[in-house]
Amino acid sequence: TVDLAQLEGAVLRKAKVFSARASKSWEERNQVPSKAFENLGWNAGAFAPQWIEADLRASRHLGAIHLEACQSGRRQTHEVWLANEPIGDDRTKAKLVHTFQGNTKDGDEFTFTFPKGVSGRYVQIRTTESREWVNWHLIELRVR
Repeated sequence: TVDLAQLEGAVLRKAKVFSARASKSWEERNQVPSKAFENLGWNAGAFAPQWIEADLRASRHLGAIHLEACQSGRRQTHEVWLANEPIGDDRTKAKLVHTFQGNTKDGDEFTFTFPKGVSGRYVQIRTTESREWVNWHLIELRVR
């Protein structure tokens, strides 16, 4: 487990996600996007490519993102995108800030510390490669 508050010696606070949306959701199992940010899990109910996106309501100085996988398999790719307007399927005004790549097993945790000065209102995790349905146990955003 990573103590995000200790990263880079900065005081990081858990960001309030005002709304969340996704490319798809397994709604019959109540696996809606907001659940990932509440540690209750989200499942697209579909294979990659899929995305999930958080709206922080205003541009915030981002500190870190922490993900807990609910998917297993060889060769998975997850991208983190930022923008000040909704991203959805159109990334022309968004910026790719990090890519997680490699073999993943259920429960694996990924953390990325944003460089100082990076800000954005919308944070999107886009899974571009996975051999099973895209889903996350937890997505946690920290702000400075």
